[in-house]
Amino acid sequence: MASYQAINPRELASYADQHIGDNVKVKVTIFNIVDDQDLQGVIYGRYDAVCIATSVPFSRIYKGDVINVYGTVSCCDYPQVVAASPEIAMRSGLWIL
Repeated sequence: MASYQAINPRELASYADQHIGDNVKVKVTIFNIVDDQDLQGVIYGRYDAVCIATSVPFSRIYKGDVINVYGTVSCCDYPQVVAASPEIAMRSGLWIL
């Protein structure tokens, strides 16, 4: 996890294009579960939306959950964090994707 750096939420929301390829850690409140590999959420404490895509299916993530996402920023209409390999660290709010 050392290669993932916390990013200022304003920085990710405003300048995501400048961070494409960066490994970041961001706290997200889930508002939509698209399918078993794609989520949508808002940056915790803000209203900026992010899309989260995983390379393998996940389970036990629900609307309203607050999760920490470790992943790589990629391009989309709004910031997208592509999480490479899901591993559940603990159920109480911390998920490593």
